[in-house]
Amino acid sequence: MALDAIHRYLSGHGDLPAQSVAITLDDGFEDNCRNALPILNRRGMLAMVCLVSGAKGKSNMWMHQRGFPRHTLLSWAQARDMSRCGIAFGAHTVSHPRLPELTATDARTELADSKKCIEDEIGPPVNRFACPFGLYTEAACELVRETGYATASSNRPGFNTRDTDRYGLRRIDLLDTMTTVEDNQRVFVATGGVRRIGKAERASVTAGLAKEVDAVNQ
Repeated sequence: MALDAIHRYLSGHGDLPAQSVAITLDDGFEDNCRNALPILNRRGMLAMVCLVSGAKGKSNMWMHQRGFPRHTLLSWAQARDMSRCGIAFGAHTVSHPRLPELTATDARTELADSKKCIEDEIGPPVNRFACPFGLYTEAACELVRETGYATASSNRPGFNTRDTDRYGLRRIDLLDTMTTVEDNQRVFVATGGVRRIGKAERASVTAGLAKEVDAVNQ
C-alpha cells in the first residue's frame, strides 16, 4: 500500500482494504536497490525510502560511530532507477542529526535542504519525512509541518488510526527478524487489523525472505 493512500485514509478521505500496510525503509542503504527492489517488484509491493540526502554514495557514519556495521548508501543514480520502478522517496534530513538537539535555524536547514535536494535529484515532490533516530518533539514536528511535509514517521511502535498525530506516525520495527537486510528496515502499519504472528511463523517468514535475497544475488 502506498503511504500516500494511507495518509488520505488517515485524513478522513476514503477507506482502506483490511490489513493495509506500507513499507518504509530509512536511510537508503545500497542493498535496498540490490536486494529489496527485485523482491518488491516480483511481489507487486510498494515501498518508501527516506533518504539522508547528504550521504548518497557514502556510508552510515552516524550508525558506525555507535558500534553498528558500516554500510554503503544508495547513489543518486540508483535512487532514480528505483523511482522509475515505482519506489517513492521521502526525506530523512541532510546529515542524520538528532533534531531535538538542534537550534530551530539548523533544524529548518536540515529539513528544507534535504527536501529540495531529493526533489532536484529524483523529480517527484517530497512530502514524507522520517525522524532521524525516531526522535521528535512538538517543536520539531511543527518545523516539519512548516517545511511542507505532510507526514512524519517516528520510532514509536504500534498502529495508526485517524486519531494519530500525522507528524508522529507509529511503525512496526523489524530489526529482530530481517536478518538478511540492513538493520533499520521498518514496516508502517496503518490499521489495527494486522495479524500478529508467533516466533515459529516469524522464523519461517524470515527464512523465506533469506531465500529470496539469496536468489537475487545469484
